[in-house]
Amino acid sequence: MIKKSFVRVVIQREDKILVMKSIYKNEEVWNYPGGKLEENESSYDAAKREILEECGISIEKLKYICEKTFYLDDILWHGVFLLAENFEGEPCIKEPHKCSEIGFKTPEEILKLSSLSGLLVEPLSHLFQ
Repeated sequence: MIKKSFVRVVIQREDKILVMKSIYKNEEVWNYPGGKLEENESSYDAAKREILEECGISIEKLKYICEKTFYLDDILWHGVFLLAENFEGEPCIKEPHKCSEIGFKTPEEILKLSSLSGLLVEPLSHLFQ
């Protein structure tokens, strides 16, 4: 069995949260910014690296939200979700081959978006209990 790990970061501006639209198997899906962990990389270090690479913003202070494990395409994925308590810069698309849209949306708007394995819902349920 193949196992992989990823990190996703919830980035808030006022009452909205940053989400990105990407293509997965010819289908548009939404997710929080983030990505796969490199070998021997912590979730926190991966979050900082991925957010800078994907969105062009710097994050420093991160807070743990939750974890989720699921199967997708015969791979066991384990994800850590973190909250960026502050950020510097204006989010933009830095990897257009991976992302077609980026923007801040309300939690209500996010719940209506298409995502993989409920990845958008889990962190919201922990943040807004």
